[in-house]
Amino acid sequence: MDKPVLLAKTPEDFPARIKPAETLVGHTTQVLRAAQKIIAVLKNSSVAVPGKNFEVLALLGTIFHDLGKATNLFQGMLRHEKEFINKTHPVRHEILSALLITQFDNPIKRWAQQAFEGYGENFLIMLSWVAGGHHLKLHKGRADSRNESDRLVRVQGTPKEFIFYGAHPEVTAILTLAADFAFQFKDPPYMENMIIPQEEDDNLQVKNLRIMVEDYILQSEKAPAQLTEEEKLSLAWAKSVVIAADVAGSALLSEAVDPFTWIENALQQTLNPEELEKVIQNKITGRDLFDFQRKVAQSSAPVTLTIAGCGTGKTVAAYAWAKCHAKGKKLFFCYPTTGTASAGFEDYLLAQDSLERALLHSRAQVDLERMLGTQEQDLWEENQRLLSLKAWPQQVIACTVDTVLGLLQNQRRALFSFPALAAGAFVFDEIHNYDAKLFGALIRFITTFAGVPTLLMSASLPSHRLQLLQEVLGECLGEIIKGDNRLETSNRYRLRWLPEPDDCWQEVKNYLEDQRKVLWVCNTVADAVAIYDQALSLTSSVQPLLYHSRFRYRDRVEIQEKVLRQFRHSGPTLVISTQVCEMSLDIDADILVTALAPFPALIQRLGRLNRRGHKDPAPCLIYDFSGPENRPYASRELIWARQALTGLFDQPLSQRRLAQALEAIPLSENIKTYSAWLDGVWESDQRPLREGEAAITVILEQDLPQIKEELHRRGLKPNCPNLAPWTVPMYFHRELRLAQLFGGYPVAGDNIIQYDPLRGARWRKSSWEII
Repeated sequence: MDKPVLLAKTPEDFPARIKPAETLVGHTTQVLRAAQKIIAVLKNSSVAVPGKNFEVLALLGTIFHDLGKATNLFQGMLRHEKEFINKTHPVRHEILSALLITQFDNPIKRWAQQAFEGYGENFLIMLSWVAGGHHLKLHKGRADSRNESDRLVRVQGTPKEFIFYGAHPEVTAILTLAADFAFQFKDPPYMENMIIPQEEDDNLQVKNLRIMVEDYILQSEKAPAQLTEEEKLSLAWAKSVVIAADVAGSALLSEAVDPFTWIENALQQTLNPEELEKVIQNKITGRDLFDFQRKVAQSSAPVTLTIAGCGTGKTVAAYAWAKCHAKGKKLFFCYPTTGTASAGFEDYLLAQDSLERALLHSRAQVDLERMLGTQEQDLWEENQRLLSLKAWPQQVIACTVDTVLGLLQNQRRALFSFPALAAGAFVFDEIHNYDAKLFGALIRFITTFAGVPTLLMSASLPSHRLQLLQEVLGECLGEIIKGDNRLETSNRYRLRWLPEPDDCWQEVKNYLEDQRKVLWVCNTVADAVAIYDQALSLTSSVQPLLYHSRFRYRDRVEIQEKVLRQFRHSGPTLVISTQVCEMSLDIDADILVTALAPFPALIQRLGRLNRRGHKDPAPCLIYDFSGPENRPYASRELIWARQALTGLFDQPLSQRRLAQALEAIPLSENIKTYSAWLDGVWESDQRPLREGEAAITVILEQDLPQIKEELHRRGLKPNCPNLAPWTVPMYFHRELRLAQLFGGYPVAGDNIIQYDPLRGARWRKSSWEII
């Protein structure tokens, strides 16, 4: 009797029909071919591909990555067999793949030791890390986790033993694929089925699973000391290719395209310099580039740094630079926030139909709907397709910096985009807004991808950060290019200190009576709501707008549009906001009121005041700020801000004067450049890319009926991208317990979160409203 085919996933039409690519052999072959195509395209481009065993590690990694699915438990689960449904597996399938290569005394291990001996003594353990890490669950911390489901070996609710189908002909077929890379013993080994016990069993000649995993971790912890830096880089690249190929092999399965043709065409879609000329001309409308923009474009250094104030033309300079330096590459334009990424895409790329371009961040679909005004446009549809592969076929990608630097911390979106990143040229905007951890990741990225065209842009930069860049990058960093002298030295501001926010109201009311534009920036959502409620009682002739992050994302997008319209049209305007306005809003206020904040944040807020510099110095009223532990800022940041402000009040100020004040602050930071992608070596886990308060993104229970109806009407699945319009980010409190999930998001009931369309979301427990 023929043995049932081994599956890689549950077939769409099961049990009536099983597609070849849904079988274990078919999927493995698909992923292998995808990896081969990715590597071939990268090798034929200008990318500096690592040498030491990178290619064979990646290709063998794809062959072995799902071998651990050949068990009675996994196959029973995929076939919906009653006894295996909801059964906890003792070990994840990819971890089992790694153990079969290096730990269990079995024919696969013995054959691999002989067949691949020519690749070096550490090759097999490295191969196990590549195969075992493709779901980012391979790391020591999981072995000791209190959460049973997070451990590498699970005990509760698991069977005492399970069977690996070593005798199955499809396991032999997979090993035959691996034999193509063997130095010797090219015939795959003969195998029998293998019983793997959870605990000791004297009747079985196999160590139990727990001991196997403990031995594997010990071996993996010792091995990295024997690796060269080139081997570590090859390992990181190989892991990334396997992850990207696995995603491509799966995501393209349901598409009416040949996946391998698609991969080749997508990765070969790169920039022709002339295609950026239209982007530039649309902004300069016939005039010549400013002198500093021309210097940026003509820079010959691998890494170019320009320091120019807000609204002085850095983005045009960046596209002029890309025209000269991104030929044959994909341009990644990296912004610090989703708001700035969306604004940059809308202002520069949305109308460029001749370019293959994409907006890439977690809420891009919502922003594209707003820009296009419809759900039927091709560009919006393209952002629905192949979400994980969206960067691959693009020439220009506007994205959050996380899309690129997330690679250093094994962030999934960056790993999925790796083949495109490897062929990229990069613009990093607003780097003065990077926290210490993000700035460290930037430095590590540039040094790892040495020689890749990179442009750094900043309105200002503390002297210690500039010094660090110069020390680390050396001759790779070109001469610093300052902004246009006329714009930089134009006196645009006049600062005044007021002790309390109440002291600011009289001047605010005077400006509103004069039909002027007022922007008030608070440091916390709670403070912004309080000022908004105060404005309702004090300014009856003007309807204030409240803008912060704790709205449903779709509501926030609508409010942002209202804010932009208010500033574009004549008449009085009062917008009360938090830090979300610092970068994402292209508005021009007549007066700015702001709580004391870190000096780089104050400079950024001032970028919304007298933005074009066409008016006399405009007033900025700064009042003192304190809160619980001064959250969201550290006390030292506020102390440094007070020091920088000394001597700046009650006089005309330019952006250059502010930048000089920032450079003079004796800041000290612990900037670490640790990378989980590079320094984790054997471990594969995601690490945070940024610092900051703990946050949680929720769905409101009151929205569920409408969400389900709209998803059904549009034929969409309840997954994270499709639920983005209804998400609400909240400050996380350790006492919070949310049991219900929908589409991957926790669901918060009305008894936990109060939601007001005008004021946003707040915790019902007032003690949780910290920031």
